[in-house]
Amino acid sequence: MKHARVKEKQPRTRSKAFRIFLLVWALILVAFGAYALTYVRGMLKEMQANSVTQIISDRVSAMGDSELDKYFGVNKDLDGEGGYDRIREFFKNGSFTLKKVPNTDTYNIYNNDQQVLSADIKKVKAVNKLGIFNYGIMEFQKFVPTEEKSFLDVEINVPNDYSVHVGGKHIQPTKISYAEGFKDAGNYVELPGESVYVLDHLTQWPDLRITDGGKDVPFEMARKISLGLDYDKADSLAAAGCDFDAVDFMQKWMRFMQNDLAGGRRGFNTLEPNFIKDSEQYNFAYAWATNVDITFVSDHVIMNPAFSDESVKNVVKYSDDAISFDGHIKYHIKVKGKEKPQTFNSTIYLVKYEDEWRVVNIRSISK
Repeated sequence: MKHARVKEKQPRTRSKAFRIFLLVWALILVAFGAYALTYVRGMLKEMQANSVTQIISDRVSAMGDSELDKYFGVNKDLDGEGGYDRIREFFKNGSFTLKKVPNTDTYNIYNNDQQVLSADIKKVKAVNKLGIFNYGIMEFQKFVPTEEKSFLDVEINVPNDYSVHVGGKHIQPTKISYAEGFKDAGNYVELPGESVYVLDHLTQWPDLRITDGGKDVPFEMARKISLGLDYDKADSLAAAGCDFDAVDFMQKWMRFMQNDLAGGRRGFNTLEPNFIKDSEQYNFAYAWATNVDITFVSDHVIMNPAFSDESVKNVVKYSDDAISFDGHIKYHIKVKGKEKPQTFNSTIYLVKYEDEWRVVNIRSISK
C-alpha cells in the first residue's frame, strides 16, 4: 500500500514543477519585454531629440519675445498684435522646411520659399543600435539671422494708377518707376509705370486689397504679386491710335544725321516740331546741329531712290499718350564713288504733348 501511494504523488510533483517553470519563464519574458520596450522607447526618444527638425522646433518655440526679436522683426503697423506668438506656433508645429548647405553643418530654414533663419548643428557621434537603427548625436551651435531678419515678405507690383490697401488703410508705394525708354518725358507728361509695394516683417498673410479706379482687382495671395503690367501691342501706329508719320520722321532724321536736311540750323528747325523743347532728345538734336561734329560728315552723293526697306514693327501702347515702335529704314548714299548705305534700326518712343506726338527717345536696337 505504501508503494502504491508514492506512485500516485509523482505526477502531481512533476506537474507542479512544470507550472513553476512556466511561471518563471513567463516572468523572464515579461521582464525582457519590459526591458526591450523601455530600451526601444528610450532609443526612439533619443533619436527624436537628436532630429535637426526637433532641435530647431524646441529652441525657437521656447524663445521669449526679446530673443525672437534678435532674429525676426515684427511690423505691428501692418501685421497687428501677436506676431511673436505666431512665430513660436509656426516652429512648434514644425511647419518649416530645411535645406542643408552642402559640406557644412549649416541648415537653412524656410517659411514656404522664403529663408527666415539658419542654424549651425554639428553631428558629434554616429550611433548604431540593434543593427538596424542608425542616427547621429547632434550638438546645437547657434542660430544665424538672415540679412532681412524677416519671417514673411510680400512684394506687390502694379501700375502706378492702382491703389493698395492693408487692413483697410491705403499705403504708399515703396518705389515708383516709369516705363523704360522714355528718358525725361515724365517731366512733361504723365507716364505709365510701375509701383512696387514691399510689405516686410510680417508673420501672417496681410489683409490685402488692390483697386483700380476704386474697383477691386482680383488676385491670388503669394509672396510676389504682379498685376496689370502687360502693355498692349498693335499691328500699326494707326491701330494704336497714333497718327505720327513714322516713315517721314525716319527719313528726315537720316538726312539730318548726314547734314542733308533742309532748313535753318542745318535742318534742326525742320525737325524741331517733333521734339519737346529742352527735353533730352531735343538737346541731343540741337547739339548735333550746332556743334562742330556735324561738319566732319563725309562728302557724299544721295542716290536715287534715296530710301528703301522702310518698316514699322513691334508697336507697344503703354497708355493713350505713350507709345513705342521699332523703325527700320536704309538711306542710300555714295562716298568717293562707293555705295555706303546708312541704316536706321532703332526703337522710337513717343508721347502726346500739347495734342501732338513728340519723339522723346531714339534707342538703337542691338543686333
